[in-house]
Amino acid sequence: MRAEPDGRRITPPSGLPAPYRSPWKRLAADFEAVGADLVLRARELRRRNGEGNLWRPGFWPSSWAAWFWPLILLAALVLAAGGVGLVGRLRPLAPELRFPVQDQGRPTATAVAPPAAPSLLEEDPLSLPVPAEEPQLEAAPAAEPEPAPAPGLESLPAPLPLPGPEEVLKQAFAALAPPDLIQSARPDPATATLQLEVADAFARLEPSRRRELAEDWRVLAFERGYERLEVVDDRGRLWARPAAVGGGLVVLAFPLPPAPL
Repeated sequence: MRAEPDGRRITPPSGLPAPYRSPWKRLAADFEAVGADLVLRARELRRRNGEGNLWRPGFWPSSWAAWFWPLILLAALVLAAGGVGLVGRLRPLAPELRFPVQDQGRPTATAVAPPAAPSLLEEDPLSLPVPAEEPQLEAAPAAEPEPAPAPGLESLPAPLPLPGPEEVLKQAFAALAPPDLIQSARPDPATATLQLEVADAFARLEPSRRRELAEDWRVLAFERGYERLEVVDDRGRLWARPAAVGGGLVVLAFPLPPAPL
């Protein structure tokens, strides 16, 4: 604060009053951020489960690693549904306790029990009629049911082996390409990188067709949680790699030699 020569005081400008921001709009923005975070975490869990990186017991076979947690969740849902149905069927075992309501100033009516019937033991046993004995019929022995024949073990089909994570990835990417073009899919969860190995037929495709296939594979890799995609041939030569600036893939006209180990 400073003063003018005439003695007036000048107050410096301030930022008040601050512009009003609706708390409901800020809350909606927070909900959008939480929803986006949940979607990313769900994708990460799906990717790690498909690759078999989540925890599982030691006795669980590695070829069935992707089926452990879905089966656990399915069993939990079945048990929860059974528990809800069982609770609905239960009835209260304790009888209802009803207390008589007494009105002040009026006598409470007392229920008079009816006279009990005379017991048969109190009467003269000589005057009671003796029931005639009825002949007892011997019950015929029940026929034992014949045991059902056990099904032969030889007639049961052998269980089919489940595909591993790499085979599942290969089939997903091969569905977007010509037959026998995808040779293998090698994921690297530590760097979120996926490397596709293509056959020699990839080099004989038109450049526009190669770029179209590479873009479809990049979109599918991103949907499965991979941030980097590389396309190589069976000799390790690089055909496509991520762009250094911006997004998308760089599809090379001629493959680069394999990287030195």
